[in-house]
Order: sequence, then structure tokens, then C-alpha cells
Amino acid sequence: MKQNKRQSGFNMFLSVFLVIAYVVCMYFVNGMIQSMEAGTLQTLLNVILYVAFGALLFYATRVGEGKQVKRFSLSVLLLMVVPGLYIALSFFASGLPLSSEITNSTALSILGLIMLGYGIPYTFVSGFEMLPEPKEIEPTKTIVVDQEMEEGDALEEEEDSLEEEDAAEMQNDNEQEDEETQSESQAEENEEGSEEESEEEKQTQSDSKKA
Repeated sequence: MKQNKRQSGFNMFLSVFLVIAYVVCMYFVNGMIQSMEAGTLQTLLNVILYVAFGALLFYATRVGEGKQVKRFSLSVLLLMVVPGLYIALSFFASGLPLSSEITNSTALSILGLIMLGYGIPYTFVSGFEMLPEPKEIEPTKTIVVDQEMEEGDALEEEEDSLEEEDAAEMQNDNEQEDEETQSESQAEENEEGSEEESEEEKQTQSDSKKA
């Protein structure tokens, strides 16, 4: 955004400089035209000079970043181009109504010619399309990412705790099984010892009877 603002400011500066330079050139060119003999060529050069200044004003004030909007405007054609064209023709056709009043009024003739130069491109071309401003979604993205990371860490901790619990249960089960096997083996040994003792008693009894 900062780069776009700098670029638009630089473009506006160039446009203002171009307009000022054209006004200075108009001053000297107009002096040269006035030094010529009065006639159709002098009038034509004056008309071209001010019409070109109007077109320059249009393009100098149409600074933007988007795409140029192209359209046909009937209202601009009727309100700016047609009156300006009539003022320009009044310099060459003295028989037109109000031609003498227009040519005798310097301010009206100059403004009308500038309006003609501005209105011709403005009839077919408007300003620039506005570029949509980028939405600031980076903070929300980072928040969502942080939340997802926290949730993932919590899930991993839960899984680790479940694994530890399972391992502890497995160990307890193994210990219980070991204890049961030990107790069973001891019981078997005790039973074998008792059987051996009973057999020895039986043999001693049988020997005593024989004696």
C-alpha cells in the first residue's frame, strides 16, 4: 500500500509539472501566433492550442491504479462537446447565431475550447476502476494457526497420557500374572513336598509292620 501511494503521488507530481510546462509553452506559442497575420491559420492555431490543453487536463487528472473504464456518455457529449464544438465553429463561421458575442468574449471562448478538449476523451473514457483494498487477514490466520497448534499439542499430550496409562496397566497386569505364576509354582512345590512326605510315612509304616 505504501508503494502504491508513493507511485500515485509521483504520477500526480508529473501531471502537475506537465500542465505547468504546457501553460508556459502556451504563453510563448500564443505570442508567436498573435504576431502572425490575422486570418484563418491564426484562428485555427489558437483553437488547436486550447483544445489540446483541455485534453491534457483530462489525462493529467485521470491518475489511478485500476483499469481504464471505457464507456460512451451521451450527457457529456451534449453538455460539453456540442457547446464546445459550437464555440469553436463560431470562430470560422461568422453567420452562426451568437458568434460575434462568443468571439468578442475572450474568457468564454477560451473556456469553451478547453471544455471541448476535455469533453472529447471524457465522452468515451471515464476514470479508473478502484482496486479492492487487501483485507488484513494475516492476524486472524496466525490466531487460527496458533489455536490449531495448541489443539494439536493438547491432543498429543492426551495421547501421550493415554499411552502412559496403557503402559502402566500393562505393567500391572504383567506383575499380577508373575505373582499368580509364582504362587501357583509354590503351591505345586508344596503339594509335591506333601506327597513325598506321605509316601515316606507309608514306607516307614510298612517297614515297621514287616519287622
